[in-house]
Amino acid sequence: MASFLPEFLFFHMTGMMEGALITLKLGMVSFGLSLMIGIVWAMTRLYAPPLPAKGAQGLALFFRGMPELLVILAVYYLHGPILEALTWGRISQLSPFASGVLALSLCYGAYASEVIRYAILTIPPQQIEAAEAFALPTSRRFLRIVLPQATFRSLKGLTNLLLSLLKDTALLSVISVPELMRMTNLSIASSKHPFTFYMIAACLYLLMTFLVLLIVRVLDRVYFYRFMNEERP
Repeated sequence: MASFLPEFLFFHMTGMMEGALITLKLGMVSFGLSLMIGIVWAMTRLYAPPLPAKGAQGLALFFRGMPELLVILAVYYLHGPILEALTWGRISQLSPFASGVLALSLCYGAYASEVIRYAILTIPPQQIEAAEAFALPTSRRFLRIVLPQATFRSLKGLTNLLLSLLKDTALLSVISVPELMRMTNLSIASSKHPFTFYMIAACLYLLMTFLVLLIVRVLDRVYFYRFMNEERP
């Protein structure tokens, strides 16, 4: 077993901190893409004709029913021929980072679509009817009435998805993305001190969770004071 000197710990901590930054980057990029996918699927299910709506429902159900690890492996190993055909041979392979982001975005986009759809459905229809009575265009009705309230109503659910997504980035270690858990395992393999490095990784995950919750708390207060008049429980 390697001697556990401060210099030895500092050497491995540098790699783990880089892994934590990559984990945050993975989480933010994947969450942003999953939000865009979720909005498109939710709006398609609510407002599109029956055939596209059923297609969006089927896609969301498929990715909600698949284990994230299986989707990650499928995207990583099977995307090459599809991508090459779509780009006429210009792009034949995505990096492990891009493959992982795409897989997580599809999985969490399916979850986000349900959160967003139910948030829109809970908006009182009288507000939409009042906007129609004032002859507001559809785009202004969406931006001024639907979007602010749907954002506020879906904030807690989307926060839970973001926290879950941050933890699921650990699954990307199977395709060699150098995120926090992969760097932790490399440090353990080199040092033979599993308990120490797993505890450090746990602290880093808790720190990331705390930062996310802090940002969400600020957003929650902003939306509450701007759009809602009722007191929160």
